[in-house]
Amino acid sequence: MGKTRRIFAGAAVATLCAGQLVLSEGAAWAKGANPWGCGANVDHPHKSHQNHRTVNVHADLKCSTGKVPRFSIHVTLYRSRWWGWEKIRKTGYVSGHNKYKARAEANWEPHGACHHYKAVGEFMIAGGSKKITSTVFNYNKEKIEGKGELCVK
Repeated sequence: MGKTRRIFAGAAVATLCAGQLVLSEGAAWAKGANPWGCGANVDHPHKSHQNHRTVNVHADLKCSTGKVPRFSIHVTLYRSRWWGWEKIRKTGYVSGHNKYKARAEANWEPHGACHHYKAVGEFMIAGGSKKITSTVFNYNKEKIEGKGELCVK
């Protein structure tokens, strides 16, 4: 099997290996050298536009130069607690083949609680002898800016 490359990227701190991190409009993008021009994106956890009582996050895979032969994505949502981060929601395993883009989504209804939120997207693309994995982190912008917690009521 080919080499596996890992990219670890965070909205606040980035440690990169074989890739490039681009932060824009609250999204953390990880782009690595791959023949399909694929990038991995996790937006910041936010109030859902469809259900304002829900915290929502998306993990997107977009390829610019070709369809990736195989891919998989999942995203995990965490909330802040007095003792650290608590995992509250993880998507099912989203996978497929021959696609330019794909999305995994996690959401959670906190029932009136206020917390900071963190999302972690895990991505895998593969084709031929190449297999590339990427882990992308993003925090809600209130945490990044040092402001109050996200309250969803």
